[in-house]
Parts: sequence; C-alpha cells; structure tokens
Amino acid sequence: MVLMTSTLFSKEMQGYYYTFNSLIALQAFFELGLSFVLTQLVSHEVVKLDESHSTSAAERQYAIDRIGLLSQSVRRWFAILALLFAVGVGIGGLMFLKQGSAAVPPREWVGAWLLIVAAASANLYYSPQLAIAEGTGKVADVARLRLVQTIIGYVACWTIILIHPTLYAAACIGVVSALTSGWWLRRRSGIPSLVAQVVQGAQGYGWRRDIFPLQWRIGISWMSGYLLYQVFTPFVFAHRGAAEAAMIGLSIAVFSNISLIAMSWMTATTPVLAGLVARGDRAELRRRFRTLFLQSIAFQVVACIGLCAVISTGQYLNLSIMHRFLPLPDLMLIGIVTSCNVSIFAFATFMRVHKEEPMLWNSLACGLLVACSTYFTSFWGARYVLAAYCAIIVAISLPWTIAIFVRYWRRSDAVVSDQLTTDVL
Repeated sequence: MVLMTSTLFSKEMQGYYYTFNSLIALQAFFELGLSFVLTQLVSHEVVKLDESHSTSAAERQYAIDRIGLLSQSVRRWFAILALLFAVGVGIGGLMFLKQGSAAVPPREWVGAWLLIVAAASANLYYSPQLAIAEGTGKVADVARLRLVQTIIGYVACWTIILIHPTLYAAACIGVVSALTSGWWLRRRSGIPSLVAQVVQGAQGYGWRRDIFPLQWRIGISWMSGYLLYQVFTPFVFAHRGAAEAAMIGLSIAVFSNISLIAMSWMTATTPVLAGLVARGDRAELRRRFRTLFLQSIAFQVVACIGLCAVISTGQYLNLSIMHRFLPLPDLMLIGIVTSCNVSIFAFATFMRVHKEEPMLWNSLACGLLVACSTYFTSFWGARYVLAAYCAIIVAISLPWTIAIFVRYWRRSDAVVSDQLTTDVL
C-alpha cells in the first residue's frame, strides 16, 4: 500500500486514504473494549472444558452455558452498535471530509467512504464472535482467517489501483473481511455448536456483575487509545491540508504496522496467559511473558532502525517515493514513540489477563494530553505534533505504566488464588 499510494495516488488522494483509516478507527468508541473482555472471560471459562483437568460434567455444562449465552447476548448488542456506527460515523465523516482539498472531487471519495463505513460496520458486528472464538482456543484459526483476509483483500485492492487509481479500492479490504468472517463464524468457529448445547433455563454472565466492572475501564482505555494513536492525521488534515496529512499518515502507518507485528507475539498468546492466571501458575506466566516481551521489543527496535535507515537513504538519493515520508528527525520521533507503545501494550496485556484494568487513568490522562497537544501543534506542522506526542509518552505514560506493572509482576500465587476464589464466590 505504501508503494501503490505513493506512486499512483496524488498527495491529496493519499491524504484522504489515511484520513479514512483514522476515522474508521472511531469504532473504538462503539466497541468499548468489549472484544478484549470477552476473550478474557471465555479464556478463564474454557479451562473447565479441558478434558485433561478434573472437572465434573456439571462444571463443563456450566461453562458451555455461560459461553453460549454470552455469544447470543453480544450478537444482539453488536447489531445495534454496528447500525449506530454506520449512521454516526458515516454522516459525521462526510461532513468532516468536505473540508479536504478541492484537488479530489467529491465523486472520487464520497462513495468510497460510504462503502468503507458499511464494511467496517459489518466487521464491528462480527468482532465479538471472533473474540469469543479466540477465547475458546482458536487463536491460530482466527489468525489464519485474518491472513487469508489480508491476502485476498489487498490483492484485490492492488489490482483495482493498478487498473485505475481510485479510493474505492480501499473498500476491498473491509468487504473481503466481512464476507469471510461471516462464513467462518457459521462454518468453522464452533460457536453455533456451543450455543446449541446450552440447556434451557441456564444462567449466563450477569452484565452488571461480571462484565461491566471490567468493560467500562477497558472501554475508556480504548477510547483513550484512539486519542493516543489516531488523532494526528485528522487534525493535520483539517489544519494543514490533505497533502501534509498524507505525509504524517503514511509515516505513522508504516511504523504502526511494524508495531502490529511486534505486538503479535503478545496478542496471539493472550488467551494462554489468561489460562495461566486462572490456574495460578505464576512461574510459567512470568517466564512466558519475559520471552514474549523480549521478542516483541527486539523486533520493534531493529525494524524501526532499519526503516529509518532505508527512508533516509532514499531521501538522500532523491527517490521521489521516499519524499512522501516525513524527514528523518520526525521519523526518529515516531520510532521512539512506537517502541515505547509496544512496551506499554505488553505490560498492559500482562495486567489485563488478570481480568483487571489498571490502565484506566493512565490511558485517559495521556489520551487527553495527546489530543489537546495535537490540536494546537497541528496548526504549526507535523514535527511539533510528534515532538509533543513523544514527550508525553516517554515522560508520563511509560514510567506510569512500569510503576503499575511492577505490582502485578510481584503478585504471589496466594494473592491470585484468593482473588480467583473471591470471583467464584
């Protein structure tokens, strides 16, 4: 996508493309972190379905009932959220994008935007079911599904761009994801089978008792995450124009995708870590986390250094595509921030698998600081935006996260066992 949008799109079209991505990320305000909570709840419950553990038939049925009823409940709830997202973000996005460059006429972006929103709404509807599937142990299967979605979606997108450069091509990724997710959930997820085994009159999770105490904290953290990671391109788009929004959007997107790869070690193992917490195996929990963290941060740092070297060399050689990126000092700021964010994500994951959300005030305070600083500095340019962002993450967010993480790292087995017993009672 970097090669395609940088060579075949104008700077203004590229600015619209990355602004689309940032606006679609507003679904965090609708999902409110519930998918993450569902994975944690189901991961703790699915331990009872493991035949290698001495659980009674009644306990296994109890777990099946809770998972099945949870699936039915969130499906109805997310149907409403998906509709609200389609209407709210679709119309709001149209009004916001109207202030873009006149170099991109409305016929080039209005229809594309509406199609992207429709696909994103369908994917929002399917997201909790995929989270439940991951919680039941199908992490590899969901990862394989997403790999197939990525390959098919991007190949279709690139093919359309090569035939005729258009923003409509960006909708291919979401449309393919929606179609394949719906098929997989019906045929391969195993969730319909669990729902069919629910006994009549069974008791499921209580929203107020079991879900809301954790979800509202996760939800605020996720909304704050939007302020921490996604506000830059829209503000620069509004205050500096589509061309400069393309530069900051492209630069942040490349580093963010490196971060997604770095985080994948931790993301893929989240249900396993949650299961270790449920079993009270703190030694194995710490060992696995230490290995995962070192893998993630080593990849992130090496990849960021390599990317900065490649882009700066290309700019020195005056390669036109490399001048679509920000200058080297700005790229270094992004590299530092994203490396810190990978560390924060890892520490937060370790804490959240305890079915707790200690990052609430950290995320909220830093998110508001970043949003305010970005709004004012975006009038001056991308470098000021990134400098303020880096200062907040390095000086406030990371040290604060480490201080909280240390308390969880030092928790004893006895404390965790007592907490789990309290949860059961």
